[in-house]
Amino acid sequence: MLSINKDLANTKSAMDKIIGNGSQYSSFNKQDNKVIKKEKEFVLPPKVDDTSKVYHYLCDIRKIKKELVDRMIAENKLYQDNRNNCVFVGYDIVGNPRYALKVGTNPNYKFKGEVEGSNKAFAPSPRYNPKSDNVAVFEKFICVS
Repeated sequence: MLSINKDLANTKSAMDKIIGNGSQYSSFNKQDNKVIKKEKEFVLPPKVDDTSKVYHYLCDIRKIKKELVDRMIAENKLYQDNRNNCVFVGYDIVGNPRYALKVGTNPNYKFKGEVEGSNKAFAPSPRYNPKSDNVAVFEKFICVS
């Protein structure tokens, strides 16, 4: 078994010890090979006035209470886009949209995807009741899977 002493000060010395002097190897600098992701601009999908597909999908097919859908639409947390998707919107503390999830309304073709640039820290949720003594915790903000 080969052991390398702690006093080997650099990579070249360590590599020479392992593979022998004069061997060819390339050095790797982890910092030079970082992938820098450019942050995508967050833009909400175009909204249409019609919400019939949203209501049909969520209330009739998914059996979500109409009152919840009404409230989320009234709070601008849910709308129908120009491709008939449900769009769930989350806002930051000052009211700027920061997150959106699109869910297809065609039950024969499953589609779900976050809008580019979305920040999951601002995922939407129904309003809470500060006078309530109960807390309910769910896996998702609304059942959309």
